[in-house]
Amino acid sequence: MAEEKVEVVPLSSLPVQAFDKEKLTKFFMRSLFVIPNHYQGQDPNRLTLLYFAISGLDILGALDKVDNKQRIIDWVYALQVLPPADQPGAITIFEHVM
Repeated sequence: MAEEKVEVVPLSSLPVQAFDKEKLTKFFMRSLFVIPNHYQGQDPNRLTLLYFAISGLDILGALDKVDNKQRIIDWVYALQVLPPADQPGAITIFEHVM
């Protein structure tokens, strides 16, 4: 069997494709609070989707456009599972902060 030769092309030689920054920003902003239709089956992964939406906004330099930052923070904290306070050795969030 003859070996196939694979041509290696450096990424720097590929043409740079333009993207619409405003369109991407709107997509990520919408993704913060509503899961797009084609991701509806990913509801268990919504925290991961939120992470990528926030990361995308950060890469685009558009984090300042997020108005509901506290709402997002509260939602993430609401997903935490803390150990019961009556368990020996368990710490509450307030003990940890202080």
